[in-house]
Formats: sequence, C-alpha cells, structure tokens
Amino acid sequence: MKTLLKADGSGRALHLEDSYKKISIFYILLMGIYQMADKMYGSGFVAFMNAGGLTAVQIGFVLSFQDLALAVFDYPSGNLADRHGRKKTGSAGLLIWGISLITFGLSSSFVHFLLSSLLMAIGLALFSGSHFSWYIDELIRLNKYEFRAKILPWNRGIIMSFSVAGALLASYLVRWNIQTPLIVAGILAIAGGIISFLVFQDNYGEGAETRFFRQLHFNTRQFARDKAMKIILAKNIFSTFGFSIFILYWQLYAVNVLKLDYRVLGIVLIGMTLILTVSNFIVSYLTKFFDNYRITILGEVLVIAGFAVLSFQGSLLLFFTGIILLELGLGIDGASMNTWVQDHIGSQNRSSYNSALSSLGSLTGFVMLLVSGLIVDHVAPSFIWLMAGAGGAFSLGVLILYAPFLRKHADVLLEKQA
Repeated sequence: MKTLLKADGSGRALHLEDSYKKISIFYILLMGIYQMADKMYGSGFVAFMNAGGLTAVQIGFVLSFQDLALAVFDYPSGNLADRHGRKKTGSAGLLIWGISLITFGLSSSFVHFLLSSLLMAIGLALFSGSHFSWYIDELIRLNKYEFRAKILPWNRGIIMSFSVAGALLASYLVRWNIQTPLIVAGILAIAGGIISFLVFQDNYGEGAETRFFRQLHFNTRQFARDKAMKIILAKNIFSTFGFSIFILYWQLYAVNVLKLDYRVLGIVLIGMTLILTVSNFIVSYLTKFFDNYRITILGEVLVIAGFAVLSFQGSLLLFFTGIILLELGLGIDGASMNTWVQDHIGSQNRSSYNSALSSLGSLTGFVMLLVSGLIVDHVAPSFIWLMAGAGGAFSLGVLILYAPFLRKHADVLLEKQA
C-alpha cells in the first residue's frame, strides 16, 4: 500500500511539474509576443503620426487621450477578468490591441489616430494584468508559488529579451515603409490572442454570481481600505515622478546638451533594453541572499545614484554611467516589486486589484507627465535630474519606513490562503 501511494504521489508530482513547464512556456511566449509587438509600435509611432500630418500639439493630445482612456477602462476590466476568466479576457484584449495597431498603421488623419488610440486603450485595459493574474493563480494551483522569487524575475528577463528582438526587427522593417512595423506588430498580437483563446484552462476570482457594479463597488471599497495597497500606491507615485522626468528629458538632454546624433539614440535605447533584461536575471540570483523588499530597496538606491551622476553635466562618460545605473535600478526595482506585490493580493480578487494598480498608475503617469513637462521647460538640466532623484528618494523612504509592515501583512495573507 505504501509503495502504491508513493508511486501515485510521484506520478502526480511529475504531472504537476510537466503542467508547470507547459504553462510557463506558454506565458513567456505570449508575453514575449506582446513585448515584441509593443517595441515595434513604440519604435516609430510618434514619427508616423508626424508623417501623417499631425502637429506636436495634436500628437500630445492623442497620447494624453490614450492615457486617460486607459485609466478609465483599466479598473473595471480587472473585475471582468475575475468574473469571466482571466485568460479569456486577456486574449480578447490582445486581439483588440492587435486590430488597433493595424488601424493605427492605416490612419491618415487626427480623428483616425484618435479612434485607433481609443481602441488601443480598450485592448490594453483588457490585456493588462489578466494573463499575469492567471499565471500567478496557476502557480498556486501547481504548488509552485513558493518559488516565485526565482521564477518571476527569470521569466520576466526572458520576456524582456523579446523587446530587443522587436527593436531590431522594427529597424529592419522600417526600410520598406514607416508603417510596416505597425502592421506586422498588429498581426503578431492578433495571432497571439487567437492562440491564447485555444490553449489551457482558465481561472476565476470571486463574485461571478454578484451583479457586476455591486462587485465593482465592493472591490473598490476593499482596495481603498487596504493599507498595503495605499503604501504601494504612494511608492509608485513618487517613483513615477522621477521616471516621467527621465522619459521626457533623456533624449532632449542627449541631443541638445551632449550634441549626440539622432541615430545614436536608437543604439542607446537598445542598450537600455538589454540592461533591463539582464537586471531581471540579477534579481533572480539575488533572491538566494536577500528578500524581495531588500532587493527593491537596492534598485531604488541605484536609481537615485543614476540621477545623481546624470546631474553632472556635459560628460558623455558620466551620461552613460548614469544611464547604466538608472536602468539597472529600474529593472531591479520593477522585477522584485512585481513579485512581492502579489503577496499582498488574494486569489479571489487578483485581477481586480492588479487592474486598480495599473489604472491608477496610468492616471498618475498622465499627471506626472504634465508636471514633468513644466519642470523640463523651466529648469536647468542639472536641477532636472536632481528633482527626478528626489522622487526616487521619497519612494525609497516610503519603502524603508513600511517594509516591516509589508512583510508581516504578506505573511498573514499567505497563511490564510495556504
């Protein structure tokens, strides 16, 4: 009898291991397709709108409109995913996003770009966080969640490598036409969405039998009362401030202050993507020695150091040193935080909470980009970088102050779910 039990237990363990490998490969490939398509879109969408006759003001309006639309659609999409299936909802989102990329690539007027951006926001809202929430709960089902500190950063590193492939592919395809990378990106996303519909089982949260708006109201109240979510949001707001300044200013600084050629910016961007990719594998290694909260603190310290180095003007060596430190810090921060945030979210409302964080992040990004634009236009370069570093310092302060509470909160929630 003991032999039979042992054999049966071993067989089940092998089955779970095989299932884990299959869903991990599926998740990595699917998210990799998204990263590749997103990088192909990101490599030239502003230039494409400009070639379509849009002014800088119109381009800015399209981008702001998309951010606002994403903030509006993102939160309820998480509740839809918990009710109707996370993989199903994410697959629909990827499909819609792919269609929007093609319509964007075929657009030729301000109204067309605006409508394509609206469709893009709907697709991204449905896709954002849905497959990740599905994957996290599959790890729990397959008894692999305890290894999340190694699994998630490693997977994220592989997924990020698709971004490099996307950037290189875009630089090749643009030789035919500036819209070609957009069309190919859309086709890739549509193919990924269709495949995702067809494979593996779905998982769900709670509230399927409750009216949608009642469940939405309940989840909103729960989220607003959750101290851990408030801490995470506070940290994100401060770090987004510094990141927004960096996104707006680094290319202007490189061209106007350091006098770099525009063609060099593409090479720098690929290098930055490679550093972000490597940083995920570094996090996976560091988990052998430190918990994820300490690793996130390390990432924040590197971000602050990067901004501090950038504040010394006029030197290419210091510029590239600052960029390396900054990208390493951003990658380490993002990969480690991406892991421990899930410890503060229950399976019953995982998509809802992830969408709430994403939606509020989009709204924060919209506001911070406006604030950062004002700062960049009216402040000296060295002070711009120091202000960005101050945002990182406040983010670090929040994390250091509340790390003991977060550790305790995570342990309590994980015990309840065990």
